[in-house]
Amino acid sequence: MTSNVWGQGEVDAEQCLEAHERVQVTRAAGDLLAARDAVAVCVKAACPDIVRRDCVVWYSEVTQSVPSLIVTASEGDRDLLVGRVYVDDIERPAALNGAALPLNPGRHTVRVVRSGQPAVEKVMVLSAGESGRRMHFELSGPTGLAPQGTATEQPEQGVTVRPIPMLTYLLAGASLAGFATGATFGSIGIAEKKGLLCAPFCSMDQKDSVDTKLLMADIGYGVGVAAGIAALVTYLVRPEVPVERGEALATGLRTIVSPQLAYVGYAGAF
Repeated sequence: MTSNVWGQGEVDAEQCLEAHERVQVTRAAGDLLAARDAVAVCVKAACPDIVRRDCVVWYSEVTQSVPSLIVTASEGDRDLLVGRVYVDDIERPAALNGAALPLNPGRHTVRVVRSGQPAVEKVMVLSAGESGRRMHFELSGPTGLAPQGTATEQPEQGVTVRPIPMLTYLLAGASLAGFATGATFGSIGIAEKKGLLCAPFCSMDQKDSVDTKLLMADIGYGVGVAAGIAALVTYLVRPEVPVERGEALATGLRTIVSPQLAYVGYAGAF
């Protein structure tokens, strides 16, 4: 490929034109490093004047826009020169010697790995033209080996469940009972009202009997609605409760005790 000879030896007119176009494309895409490599080709004396004039102007603009990063590390009051530096998971040898690392603008992840210590990682954002941005890593003494080039192992998270409190079951039962009561008294009251042959000259006792049953039906339905809403609320806001690993796979009704509350509920996956 022609790109293999960019910046090396002489170039021909075709390579100059290709580099001229590549400068514009890569620069527009934010890849200033590729644009810098391309502009170094089309500024050569062998390129046509019409191409070279553009590239001379671009060369100054592109090289000044390429940001750079200086990575330093220390252990206590001692500067460190030995260690592996990875920028966006690509190792940059000798990066701790104080030299500036040219990078493209944007977000970069920098990781320093030193033998006998866990990896230390930072994230930073470079702006175009930001030259010599410094990033310092403070490394502590050995705290356990970390595989080079990999992140340190995260501590194991505790196992938690969201058991259904017994109160939810009680409220759900009360809701069902309320609806059942309302349906029963409502049915009896309506049937009794239809069966009265005395209307509209029924006695007060006959009217009271029907009204009492319909009132009990209304009360039953009201209790059912209120208890149902309360059961739903207690189900939705139930907290997470830590459990022992051996209990994590157990499913069924059992007692779970946390530092804050005690539950008699259903522990399982939902």
